[in-house]
Amino acid sequence: MIPDTDPPIRGIIFVDIVLKLGCFGKLKCDRNRRRLIALSRTAGTPDSLAFEWNPATGVFSELTDPYGRRYEENWSQLQVILAKREIAVTHHELLKDWLADDEERPSPSTLYEWLNRAFDQKRIRREGYGTRTDPWRYRLENEDDEYYERGELPPLKDVSEILRGMRRSPRAREAATRSLRSGAIESIARKTSKSCCQDAQAAGRLHVRRKHRGIESP
Repeated sequence: MIPDTDPPIRGIIFVDIVLKLGCFGKLKCDRNRRRLIALSRTAGTPDSLAFEWNPATGVFSELTDPYGRRYEENWSQLQVILAKREIAVTHHELLKDWLADDEERPSPSTLYEWLNRAFDQKRIRREGYGTRTDPWRYRLENEDDEYYERGELPPLKDVSEILRGMRRSPRAREAATRSLRSGAIESIARKTSKSCCQDAQAAGRLHVRRKHRGIESP
């Protein structure tokens, strides 16, 4: 605080530390949290400090990992939102499942951070390349993931169930279309693999016959 003087002080004033107090975030879980930002000429002064006030006891406590704590507090709701999606979606598409005036609705950058934290902890799956044309898409684990991890193709889907799902909703129709495409690709891959095996067996039998007759293989 600058003291009042007569005449008033004019010119540049130097201070050692400047502190700024502000809110930590706009989410419902951040109501009792504040962030203290410090600008100092002393190297030992921390850049910022996050703390929380407990209204029951009136005690202020420091938050060592405020972003990690906020992620854990909102993970259960994020899991419920992801469970409503039948296919992998981007974080912008996932934000549409929150109400616009919901106090627990995160910002796009916060949701992006939560999803990548969950992926690093192997709680969810991530698809895409993280580019503008092929952004990251997130989903919960499903029964096919175990087959892909073993390097195997999952069993083909029942086409009748997929067609019934296409009549339910646009989301189900989109998921069913992808599933049909995936099933078609798997079928082609299996037929191609079987054909290659048959060709290799036929070539092996031909080589044996040629060798038996004393004919050199080309």
